[in-house]
Amino acid sequence: MKLKLALVALSLLVVLVAAMQISASYAHFAETPPTIDGVMVEGEWGGAVIFEKPGYFSVHVFNDFDYLYVGFQAAGGTYLPTGDGTVGIMNVYIWNPEVSGQGWAYCWINRDPTNIYLYSYPGRIPTLTAAFFAVTDTVFELRIPLSELGPISLGDTIVLTFLSYSEGLTNWSTCWLYNQIYTLQPTLVSVDIKPGSYPNSINLGSKGVVPVAVLTTSEFDASTVDPSTVVFAGAYPVRWVMQDVDYDGDMDMLFFFKTQDLTSLSSASTDATLTGATYIGQPIQGTDTVNIVPE
Repeated sequence: MKLKLALVALSLLVVLVAAMQISASYAHFAETPPTIDGVMVEGEWGGAVIFEKPGYFSVHVFNDFDYLYVGFQAAGGTYLPTGDGTVGIMNVYIWNPEVSGQGWAYCWINRDPTNIYLYSYPGRIPTLTAAFFAVTDTVFELRIPLSELGPISLGDTIVLTFLSYSEGLTNWSTCWLYNQIYTLQPTLVSVDIKPGSYPNSINLGSKGVVPVAVLTTSEFDASTVDPSTVVFAGAYPVRWVMQDVDYDGDMDMLFFFKTQDLTSLSSASTDATLTGATYIGQPIQGTDTVNIVPE
């Protein structure tokens, strides 16, 4: 137990004091969550961001509305107990920039392979975790509740650091991949269906078009949206224009969709969602209310 605590303490210390180079990456939303069974099946982690330390490990990361999924694939060796005193470690460290000075370490050490150790730091305080995990010879899969990472919302960023250590590695400094920036997907944007109208009434039998605006706010620039990626209620836009639809002095992106293409709407619909991505591949999503009127 003392060795285990010492190893975790050393890991945290290295993370906190190391000189770090930050790299950023956008991810995709996990439409189908991976099975957390310690086996990374081909295609199961498709669409995830991949963070890689060549020759040591690769880590797949994506999220849905409730969980962060981490698939840690170590290279070579064995991380399970061998009976010869070998130490195997696969750890994931997470910072939420919204919580100053606070982080979480999801630590797996083969001294006790049936458990995952969650440390909340500073202070290296052992903390109960609702994370679910599975480990096989060189794979560590994690499902972490987003609620466990402090106040956090879709579109926010977290900082990830990874550690992989097994027999044959004697230099701890080679085992780390520091400060990888991950943005929780999708980014939520403000959407206004039929700007200037309320209650956004739509007659599904109409042969006209429905205008839908992605609004520019202090946190999001609508001009960064790639129109070729936009889908609203099952429909693709027939045209779009930059226009200040809310008269606040900045330009919004206004799309037009054929009413008869809105296949995701029915007489029972009370809201509708627009999805898409920015030109750099950052997924977006926004929802507004609708009032379906009789044909």
